[in-house]
Amino acid sequence: MKPLLLTLLLAAAPAAPFDYPLERNAAGDVIALDLTGAWVTDAALDRLVSQYPKLERLTLAHTRITDAGFQHLAKLQHVRELDCFFAEFFTADGLAHLASWRRLERLNLRGTRVTSKAFEHIAKWKSLRELDISYTQIDDANLELLAELPLLDTVSLGGTPLTPAGLAQLRLLPSLRNLDLSGVQRVDSGEWGVALNPGAFAEIAALTGLRRLHLAGATRTDAGADRPGLKESVRSKIEGSAALAALVNLEFLDLSRLPIDAAALEPLTKLPKLRELRAALAPSLGAAALPVLLRFPALRVLRVEGSLPPEAIAQLRAARPALAR
Repeated sequence: MKPLLLTLLLAAAPAAPFDYPLERNAAGDVIALDLTGAWVTDAALDRLVSQYPKLERLTLAHTRITDAGFQHLAKLQHVRELDCFFAEFFTADGLAHLASWRRLERLNLRGTRVTSKAFEHIAKWKSLRELDISYTQIDDANLELLAELPLLDTVSLGGTPLTPAGLAQLRLLPSLRNLDLSGVQRVDSGEWGVALNPGAFAEIAALTGLRRLHLAGATRTDAGADRPGLKESVRSKIEGSAALAALVNLEFLDLSRLPIDAAALEPLTKLPKLRELRAALAPSLGAAALPVLLRFPALRVLRVEGSLPPEAIAQLRAARPALAR
């Protein structure tokens, strides 16, 4: 068969269903579709909307969807969860097409190329509860718009160049309970991430409603953005973390891969509700941290792999055998 004729026949053939993981409700309607890594085009999304008009959960992670594709998604009116994890070919303009959505509760934009302009569109989804916009191109601009979301309780902002001024805007979020500022993102111009300096810790400490706080691997110094890969771009000592003792409702704290030592950990023993502490791969702790770790009053789970010598681990097990590690 000639190539041209074959092309015409394929074009005329009826569209096949999307052959990717999906979930149906009791009535048989498809309510969840996972297109992770699929070679799906913007035009194909129009067919998706027609086939699955009652979608509630849609995963577009690692796809090449552009702003034009989001225009087709605007027809969906039941979506509660949208996952665009590292879908790097759309911008904040694509989100504008979804302004009519009224049920969105969880939005994952991690690793996308959206800028702070995205907050203008995100602020319209009043039902939003969880937002991951880490490892993107946002900065302090427009962060205050998140205060317009009354139900937003979980926010991930790690790997972005937020400053204490930007973190201060988080005080405006009425329902914030879980905050993730972990990690460093390598970009062409350097390294992005929240610099955990005394100013940053002071702003985090003001968020007294927090229940969970992730700071793992947030090692960028104030000079890190301009000197990537050099010794001075990586924090060698944590200063100002004592301010976190003000987080009296905190139940979970992740300090893994940070240069935290026993002296910096000591003030945190005042946290009355802390049940889980992660401080793995933090070699600065050493055996000196053992008596400090034993003074956390409510601790039930402790992760210190790669942070304490074997003999200190043995003493810890002997002193607190019920403590999960």
